[in-house]
Amino acid sequence: MKGSEIIFKNKKQFHITLVIFTIYVVLSFPFFHENFPESNVFIFNIAINSWDGLNYLGIIALILLFTSLTLAVKSLNQFKKRTVLIGILLATFIPQYLADAYQKTLATGVYAISYKQEFSECDIRKNGDITLVAECNFMLTNHSNSDVELLLSFIDKYNDEELT
Repeated sequence: MKGSEIIFKNKKQFHITLVIFTIYVVLSFPFFHENFPESNVFIFNIAINSWDGLNYLGIIALILLFTSLTLAVKSLNQFKKRTVLIGILLATFIPQYLADAYQKTLATGVYAISYKQEFSECDIRKNGDITLVAECNFMLTNHSNSDVELLLSFIDKYNDEELT
């Protein structure tokens, strides 16, 4: 028996596993303009719900992940637990790592700007009955070599008005 025959039950099924896992990584690529601060259910850094209901793309990505892991186990004779553990670790960290790498190397325009929440703050005070005064400091980093113009908006999730 060859070495690959000892490890694999079905090589073709394992290749299908890799294709499905790659599709999962593409679907779970975190877009910089999407943020789910209201979400309270995350699995492998994918938001399952958002302020407007279920995140169907995230659910499809998770189904693809579990399908790829199941197919990987079925296609192997050995190293099943290790493969699942490595798959889970890759599924958790690879999409965010790829997004960061893209943002710091290839991205242009507003996609090249990163926001550092831990170094940002807003001080909001009530001034009268209906007026709020806000003073904010944001830590933004432009990873491109060109100037970027952006518009910052505050969105009140309890009101449909957008304040610019």
